[in-house]
Amino acid sequence: CLQSCSEGKYGANCSNNCTCKNDATCSPINGTCSCTDGWIGVDCSRRKCEDGLFGDKCTDVCQCIVENTDMCHPWTGVCECKAGWDGHTCSRPCTFYQWGKGCHNMCNCKNDAQCSPVNGTCICAAGFRGTDCSELCPPGTFGEDCAHKCSCKNGATCSTENGRCNCTSGWEGQQCDRPCNEKFFGKDCSQQCKCLNNAACNPQNGTCTCPAGYMGELCERRCESGWFGLECNQVCSCDDDNSIGCDPATGSCLCKPEWRGIRCETRCPAGAFGEDCNSQCDCHNNSSCDPQTGTCVCARGWEGVDCSQHCREGYYGLRCKEKCPDVYVGNRTCDHVTGEFVCRSGYIGLTCEHPCPLGTYGLNCLKKCHCKNGADCHHVTGSCRCLPGWTGPTCATPCPVGTYGMNCSQHCKCLNGGKCRRNDGLCRCPSGWIGQQCTESMYL
Repeated sequence: CLQSCSEGKYGANCSNNCTCKNDATCSPINGTCSCTDGWIGVDCSRRKCEDGLFGDKCTDVCQCIVENTDMCHPWTGVCECKAGWDGHTCSRPCTFYQWGKGCHNMCNCKNDAQCSPVNGTCICAAGFRGTDCSELCPPGTFGEDCAHKCSCKNGATCSTENGRCNCTSGWEGQQCDRPCNEKFFGKDCSQQCKCLNNAACNPQNGTCTCPAGYMGELCERRCESGWFGLECNQVCSCDDDNSIGCDPATGSCLCKPEWRGIRCETRCPAGAFGEDCNSQCDCHNNSSCDPQTGTCVCARGWEGVDCSQHCREGYYGLRCKEKCPDVYVGNRTCDHVTGEFVCRSGYIGLTCEHPCPLGTYGLNCLKKCHCKNGADCHHVTGSCRCLPGWTGPTCATPCPVGTYGMNCSQHCKCLNGGKCRRNDGLCRCPSGWIGQQCTESMYL
């Protein structure tokens, strides 16, 4: 008896699978294929017409865009588009947030990510990662695929998108490694310092660090009589009867008329001693000698029998008994005479704690940077550090076409002839296209 097999099956007990292609019907008895219009062959897999032609006599020319088309139907000429393309001739890409064959699938990308119109893969915007671009870059990274390392200093936060630093109070510059200049402090260096007498102003909170010889909240007062130095905590060592006091900054004795010497201890001319001042001292570096014995009384910063040796490292002052502050770091050395710090190239401040302010570099920060387009320079070498969108020794060269961002290290993602802005990658779309990556046609 005859039986009706289910679709795709034929033969005894309907146990065989049909092999017909392109909507051909399959005989339930022997599996023979009956081809639809436009198809030939045992399994109806061959086109009746050559590629590019269709119709009853294969004389009509297909209108499909070849590179975007899987097939032009050999009978009707209808274009079957490749994944990612749409339209009668497969000339239009899938609209934004759609993908796949027939553009029927919806993208699932987050945070303005671009979705591949072919397979729906998310192409994350700078600053995001993950299958659906829902994850922010981990702290300390930024950019495409979170592949770049942040270079922000002094507690600054880094933009996950472009690496730009958001400085904490008291700092400025591309990497937040430059303190506010000496007259300002606070967030964005917007508050004015009130310190007097060339005192250093803390760039974070505006507190004053007084130079030697001054004291007070604003460093408005000189040291009291008999005291000198940093914080006015050193006692003058002058002969009280023969002096009128000491210099509040250095401690040098201010002798009364006719008196001389480091402590105002002699009336003899410089370099002489003895009852008639007829013996000669052998003391160096502006030191004096005892008026009776000729023993050298070393000037500040010097020691030894003849005062020829400067204080050992870490000490300064009279008889080299004063110890340099304990906050010694590699940016400075302690002056063996005054105890003040002598800064290395690229650093300033009473304790040389700060790099040069923006726009300056080198020894005592006296050299001027020559960088262009808003760039700053390295505080020691003067080499330029360009803003996003610029490159070259002086940051005078814009990023090459197709790149943008810090060091021109990120690649533009604009499509359909769009151009990207060199500092942040923003797409400028040509006529007829809109969207963040110029993927949306205005004529759909």
